[in-house]
Order: sequence, then C-alpha cells, then structure tokens
Amino acid sequence: MSRETLFHERIPVQCHSQSVSSILTCDIAYGHDELVIRLIDTNDIFKFYQCVITGSSYSFLRNEQELRVSFEEFQKKLVEFFFEVKRNISKALFNRESLKFLFIEQNEFKNIIRLELKFNIPDDNDYKKYLSEMISNLEKNNISLYKENIQLKESYKNIELDLSQRIKDISNKNTELYNKNNNLEKSLEKYILENKNLIKQTEIETNKFIETEKENSNLKYDLDKIKIEILKKDQEIKRLKEIELQKEEIETEIKTANEIIRKIREDSRRTIKEKEEKEEILNETEQEKERTQKMVDSLKKQTKEKDDRIKKQKEGLRLKDEKIRNLELEIKSLQKKIDDTKFVYTHFYKKNECENSSISERSERDSGFNIEPESPPR
Repeated sequence: MSRETLFHERIPVQCHSQSVSSILTCDIAYGHDELVIRLIDTNDIFKFYQCVITGSSYSFLRNEQELRVSFEEFQKKLVEFFFEVKRNISKALFNRESLKFLFIEQNEFKNIIRLELKFNIPDDNDYKKYLSEMISNLEKNNISLYKENIQLKESYKNIELDLSQRIKDISNKNTELYNKNNNLEKSLEKYILENKNLIKQTEIETNKFIETEKENSNLKYDLDKIKIEILKKDQEIKRLKEIELQKEEIETEIKTANEIIRKIREDSRRTIKEKEEKEEILNETEQEKERTQKMVDSLKKQTKEKDDRIKKQKEGLRLKDEKIRNLELEIKSLQKKIDDTKFVYTHFYKKNECENSSISERSERDSGFNIEPESPPR
C-alpha cells in the first residue's frame, strides 16, 4: 500500500510527562482515503503514537469540533498547523494520559484551541505496517543511494581523466616556461653587460657636460655684467628724457598760470564795476521801497474805513431783517383775525338768510312781491 507523504519533520511539543520527548517527529501520509498521522519519539523510533482519519470518521470529527472545511482542505490545513508549530508561531500540547494532541493559538487574552486530535497506542498490525513502511522507505533510499553512488563513481572517473589531462598540460606548460626562463636569463646577462658599457659612456658624457656647464656659467656671468651696464645706461637716458619732459611741462604750466593771472585781473576789474552798479541799483530800490511803504500805509487806512462802513451796513441790514420778521408776524396775526371774522360773518349770514327766506315766503303769499336779500360780501 503506497501512501503519499505530506509532512515529515521534527516539531517541538509540550508534554506533561517526562517519558515523552519534547521534540517529536511528525509523519503525515495519505492514501486510500486514509490520513495517517504518527508522532515518533526521536530517542526511540519504535515508540510512536498514531491517529488515523478516514473520510467517514472526518464527518464525525467535523461535527464534533465544528469544522468548516472538507476532508481534502483539512489535510492542507493540518500540514499548515504543523508547519506553524515547527516555526514556533503556535504551540502543540500532547497529553500522554488522554493521548490528545492540541494545536493552541497564543493570544494576549487567552490561549485558543484550534484543533484537537485523538491519538492511539499502536497495536501489532500498526507496528507491522510501520515497520513495513520503514523497510520500504529504506529500500527506496538504498536504491536511490546506490544509483547516486554509481553516478558519483562515473563522475569521479571522468574527473580523474580530466585531472590527468590537466596535469599533463600543466607539465608541458611548465617545461615551456622553464625553457623560456633560461632564455630570458641568458638575454638578461647580455643586457647587463650592455648596461655596464652604457653606464661608462654616460659617466664620460656627464663629465663633459659638467665642463661645458661650467664654461656656460662663466659666459652667463659675463653676459649678466654687460646687461647690467646696458641697463644702467638705458636708465640714465630715460632719466634725462624724463627731466626734459618735466621741464617742458613746467614751462607750459607757467604760461597757463600767467594767462590765468591776467584773466583774474580782468575779472576783478569787471567785478568792481558791477559792484558800483549794484550799489546804485540798491539805492534806487530803497527809495522805491519807501514809496511803496507809504502807499501801503494809505491803502491800510482806506481798508479800515471800508471795513467800518461794511460793519455799519451789516448792522443796518440786521435791524431791517428784524423789522421784516416782526411785520411778517403781524401780518400772520392779522390774517388769522380776518379768517376768524369771515367765519363768524358767514355763520351769521347763513342764519339770517334762512330767517329772511321764511319771511319772504310769507310776504309773497300775502302780497305777491319777491324780496331777495343782498349778496354777501366776498
């Protein structure tokens, strides 16, 4: 009976008894509608606990623990739980007395039991199946190891051949390099001899060069002396030229100074004349000032007289305005009296008219004449 291995890892487990190891090997295999979970002691491989879940038994487990997934999804979820235990994301607790395996999720408030599995102590048939599976796995591993060994031997042979070939190539290269080295040493000796000869020649040439440099230095010293003398002469010539130029500049400055003095004298004469003319003008302006002052005084007197007249006229106008106001008040009072008299007159006139009309009617009846009263005044 071949089964597919879903999980085969070591996991940390908390156990109340010391007889069970704290690290167990969990082996999960599925085949023929059976999910077999084994917890194997790492110290003794023949000591293990087993839990078998079939499709029919899962329905009972599903109803008992209120699971919401199918049997296929349960297998994936169970493997995830064991991986979380391995990574210390969640805890696993195994009770040896009740043989219950609990997946516990740690929380700040309390620990939550995510899943509970009931394990059994295996019987003889379980041991036989376990041993047969172990033997079959060992045989498979042995076959795979044998094949790997053959492949390694073949690869080792190939590597040996490659290494022998490489060693030959390296030895050939080494001999070639040795020959090249000998040739280079011989050529080096030749170059050393040539170098010695060249050194001797360079020493001779350096001595010659030193002598020529000494001669050049003497010549340079003489040249420097000559240059210094030439420079001195040039400087003296420049000084003479500068003195001549300064002399010419001084002469031109003297000429300009004389012209300036002449102009200043002419200007002073003109200023004296202008000063005399200005004094005459000032005298005339003072006389005009006195005249204007007299005119201003006369105008001030006239303005005072006019102001007095205007004040008197204003007082007269004010008195006239008061008279006009009083007259208007009198006119209003008279108008009121006239209105009152008109009202009284009209009242009595109407009353008399009624009486006269009654008298006239009677008289007409008696005499036949029509007597009408006069029209009231308007």
